[in-house]
Amino acid sequence: MKKNRRQLKKEKRNLRSKMKLKKKNKEKVYSKPITQSYSGQFTSYSSSKVPTPTYERLESFLKEVGNKSPFEYSQEMNPHNDRHKGSTGYLYFMWEDILGFVDKNESGQGSFINNDVFDWFIQLEHLITNNEMFWTLVTKIWLYRSHYITNGNEDILNRYGRMDVPFERRMECIHHLNIVGGQSLILEGLMTKDFLMKLYEKMDDEIILYRSFKCEKGKSIRKGVYKNNNHQSHIQEQGRGWSYSLNKSNSIFVNGTLNTHYYKKYLGLSDQQSKIRLQKNRKLTTYMMNNDPTLYDGFYDCIGIYKLKKKDILFMTDVMGECEVVVDPVNVNLEDYRFLNITDLITQSVLLGLIHQGLGLDRSSIQNIDGVYSVFHKMIKKNLNPNVIKGCLNLKPVSFKFFLNSFEEYLNESFGRKGNHQILFDQFEHISGMKKFGMLGVKDDLGEVKMFSNSVNSMIQIPPTTSFIV
Repeated sequence: MKKNRRQLKKEKRNLRSKMKLKKKNKEKVYSKPITQSYSGQFTSYSSSKVPTPTYERLESFLKEVGNKSPFEYSQEMNPHNDRHKGSTGYLYFMWEDILGFVDKNESGQGSFINNDVFDWFIQLEHLITNNEMFWTLVTKIWLYRSHYITNGNEDILNRYGRMDVPFERRMECIHHLNIVGGQSLILEGLMTKDFLMKLYEKMDDEIILYRSFKCEKGKSIRKGVYKNNNHQSHIQEQGRGWSYSLNKSNSIFVNGTLNTHYYKKYLGLSDQQSKIRLQKNRKLTTYMMNNDPTLYDGFYDCIGIYKLKKKDILFMTDVMGECEVVVDPVNVNLEDYRFLNITDLITQSVLLGLIHQGLGLDRSSIQNIDGVYSVFHKMIKKNLNPNVIKGCLNLKPVSFKFFLNSFEEYLNESFGRKGNHQILFDQFEHISGMKKFGMLGVKDDLGEVKMFSNSVNSMIQIPPTTSFIV
């Protein structure tokens, strides 16, 4: 039967809508929590309609999926799998629904209706009898509330022989729910599982990692305090933890650096005024302000350098843009550390602005990010003054204008002449399919290029003849 013009137009509209939706899902993560209705179709709804998490719902869900392998759930778009609860779409969105995860935006950030669900997970995780399913579901808990596990509940990682799952299989589990309906939920510019596995394969047996941490004034960081003539100096007492990063800069970015000390010292604000300003500027919740003492004066920020065996890595993920490497701290040796200060705070602010707003990249995209940070830090430290500090703490653009002038002056010295310098992103293709992957350098008006120095764990090896900015 021949189709009339109206039917043809309707079919074309439907096809265009499907293509737009497919492209949208490919370019960014879902913007709203989604659950699966009884008919098998995924339905989105506003956060105000998300059912409040309950102990009973969590228990029921873990009983349903806890004895199954996540690889029973297809990553492809298939209505049959969706209807029969056999897709990663079902597993992914139901897990977010059960946990009460809401207000998700394009960067993957979000919040939870309440924190009780994490206590319930600790009480009910024994229902996850399939070890591969455990590593798949625990990922969400780890990324947002890892301290519920690492503050006295570390034994759950060993239940049922969960640690016996080989590293390669563990990585597959950790990243299995990043593919939904045949589409990747990982934003472009972040490290994919395949990229991380290639990086892991090229690592030496002994590697260097980084971790930022808080330390309380008057307490020792190293066991025995001093490094020299101390056979226990590699043991960290204060600020130790399970989360590390492949590069130093990401560790500093993750930490946040800023606390009330800076407002009191450089702006002369009272303790209460500093708390109000900190909460507003860092957009902290009341829960965080009430439960994190490290946000206040009396705590220092540090960056540590660590050495460990590659075989001791539990898993790696870049879903949050942190190049995170998870390792039991008993298997890590503290090599060195330094205290972070106002220069690091301004360097962090300026560099993130350049990467995200100026270049439209993600910090994971830049393989020599540590070299960039080092140059920026030197330049800012050399030109720092009280007005710049006040401008930065008051979130005024004066700090960026100061950076532009200082950076041009620094580049003139580096190239040995004045020139119209511009930041250059040298982009590479990678076998893993990772997008926006490369290194930063600077080119002057004569076409001469100088690169920022490389990071320790970079995938790209710079030729020894390369000219560097130092």
